[in-house]
Amino acid sequence: MYSYFLFSKHWNALALLYKSARRNRRALEIWAKLGNGEYKDADFDGIDQTVELLSQTTDLELVVDFSPWIYKKDPKKFEKIFLSTSGGSERLPTREVISFLSGIEKNLIISYLEHLVFTLDTQQPVYHAMLTMHYLDTIKTLLSSSSQPSTGSFTGQPRLSIGAMRQGEEPGLLGVTRTKLQKLLQKSQLLEHDQILQRINEEPSLAVLTEEKLQLYSKLGNHKKCLEIFVENMRDFDRAESYCLEHHKDDDLISDSSGSEIQSSPTPSPFLLLLSIYVSKQADLEYPKKAVELLTKYPTKFDPIAVLEILPTYTPISVLTPYLTKSMRRSQHVYRDGLVVKNLEKIQNIRVKAQKLRYTTKCVTMTKSIVCRVCGNKINLSVFGYYPNGSVVHFSCIKNKHVDPVSGFNFLTNTFENNNNNTSL
Repeated sequence: MYSYFLFSKHWNALALLYKSARRNRRALEIWAKLGNGEYKDADFDGIDQTVELLSQTTDLELVVDFSPWIYKKDPKKFEKIFLSTSGGSERLPTREVISFLSGIEKNLIISYLEHLVFTLDTQQPVYHAMLTMHYLDTIKTLLSSSSQPSTGSFTGQPRLSIGAMRQGEEPGLLGVTRTKLQKLLQKSQLLEHDQILQRINEEPSLAVLTEEKLQLYSKLGNHKKCLEIFVENMRDFDRAESYCLEHHKDDDLISDSSGSEIQSSPTPSPFLLLLSIYVSKQADLEYPKKAVELLTKYPTKFDPIAVLEILPTYTPISVLTPYLTKSMRRSQHVYRDGLVVKNLEKIQNIRVKAQKLRYTTKCVTMTKSIVCRVCGNKINLSVFGYYPNGSVVHFSCIKNKHVDPVSGFNFLTNTFENNNNNTSL
């Protein structure tokens, strides 16, 4: 059979025969010769056949030896070899694959790492961190190139600064890469956020990554820094308020005996942090107005004592009247609700005590004629148990103190049970 295909020059059929015999290297050698033109076959060029085999093999040596010519012919099909889901993330040794791809094209590493992180959901932190750093490298390169003067412009118009554009509006690969980076920062629980933030802050060319900084500071719980970026850098007061609403917890405030809501956590709430930022910028008249608007709009989100400590002593009381009015109404409402709940709990407590008293003071008259409802023997002077429904049994005959052994009624759940399933005391 081999000789027939060889002499008749049916090269693809011969390669498939070698593949069926698990002689993969011989098959790949024939397809490689079809690809470089050494062998001729009008219907097959060897590319798809090679990609299919290499996408399934666990032999890295075969991949290293026979994939480079695919990259020269068709880079997209070359990527399929490493982005196959058959065999999972352990089909090929990951570190060796990354080393191999770095020698061909560094951008291929990003595609492979995205496959590991987003498709195969690898739980190894090193690959999450590696993908993040590659994204930052790509963004840094693109930002650097965009800051260079354009030599191919026929309009004479100045190039628009990429850093000044909103995230998601950047042209081409820059916008795509930033979107992917933000998706990774949001999705991954395996990243060292402080290390990523340190790199962004230390490299001036990455200073424009405001949205990414916000994500990282938020992940680290640094609400103050996020709010400072919203207010000072972006002057986006609506987003600052939305951020506070998103991260505010109702249990940040607790009610004291008078009904006033006070800060329960040593960490200030986001609303209090935003207020302190507004108050600290008295030189700009817009910020004091924002502070008053914030208090009036969200009076229930603040601890009144903390607010009075933050505000300047010269703040007119007339300015705070709307906030104080709403805050006092809220405090009174919380106080009255607390009284209602307290009194309801008292009533329930009294009912339980009365029920307990009825059960503990109930008397049982024992005579010589009373017999155990389980074994039928007289109780006499033996230790016995008495159930609420009147059943009297020897203590030794009790298998479950909550279940009447005669009727099978469970007094704890108010249901009937099979006597054979009663559990021991």
